[in-house]
Amino acid sequence: MDETAWMQPDSGYPAYCHEADMDGGACALLLHNFTGVDDIRFVDYPLPPDLGAEGPTVVCDLRLPADGAAWHNPELVVFDHHGRPPDGHEALVAVCEEDGPYCAGMLLAEWLYDHGVSIPSRWRRFLRVVNVGDLYQPEYTRAFSQARRYSWLLNKLGMETLFGYAREDLDNFLNLPELLAEAIDVALKRENQTVLRVAIALGRRIQPPAKELPEFQLTWLIGGNRSEVLHDACEDYGGPVAGIDLGTLDRQLQVQVLVHDPHARARDLATAFGGGGHANAAGWTMDLATAIELWGWRYDLLPQYQTGARR
Repeated sequence: MDETAWMQPDSGYPAYCHEADMDGGACALLLHNFTGVDDIRFVDYPLPPDLGAEGPTVVCDLRLPADGAAWHNPELVVFDHHGRPPDGHEALVAVCEEDGPYCAGMLLAEWLYDHGVSIPSRWRRFLRVVNVGDLYQPEYTRAFSQARRYSWLLNKLGMETLFGYAREDLDNFLNLPELLAEAIDVALKRENQTVLRVAIALGRRIQPPAKELPEFQLTWLIGGNRSEVLHDACEDYGGPVAGIDLGTLDRQLQVQVLVHDPHARARDLATAFGGGGHANAAGWTMDLATAIELWGWRYDLLPQYQTGARR
């Protein structure tokens, strides 16, 4: 099969993109604007076990299990930077570079460019901002400041709403109006200061029964830029910090838990709870009641820890 067949209109390819950060949103926008894929869905960890296992499927910014059935699907297309494709996979396209210098959106844009798609300069600037934010590179001051603003908007609006706004007013989305950017900066600074104080005050030290997992600080996130708050909390604690983000609470009473670790153990912690991500920043989703029990050290109520083994 032609490896560009999935890009064509009416190809029947739906796309699944990560809903928790701007990298997934950037992938969705690239697909919407530069390919024929118009059925775009947003998901988070834990992934549906049958995701990508059958039929035409595009997966972006999501780590598929290396031993999953999806890799035997000849109609699977994957762009990801969390893991490498397993040896002998049968996917139509598998652009996966674990912990490399580029986020999934950048990998997708590069692949499209290599296959004859012209990427305008404003898109390249936007993707650089997303890349700097997703890989958490504050040394790139200007791009990182812009990435913070997109993250703030995402946290406030949610991915579905933000994606809808971007489709309706692409110019203003790719180049945020100056007054809006200034207002976000003021709001973000005030929120982060308050959220960090609360996060430090509510932190509980957690020692997982699984010996290979590190001790970590578990706390609550109530607004602000989650990545920045956790980064600062890690500096205060000196080790991994996981934050239960109340802003992600949904109608099924599930909530996202995000973890940062300067010593590259975040993915190990997230994987233990059915999630995934990067070595320094990762996350998972769980029931709010279970998150509260975890915060109270009730491991006996967590199925994956009843034997002390990682799931």
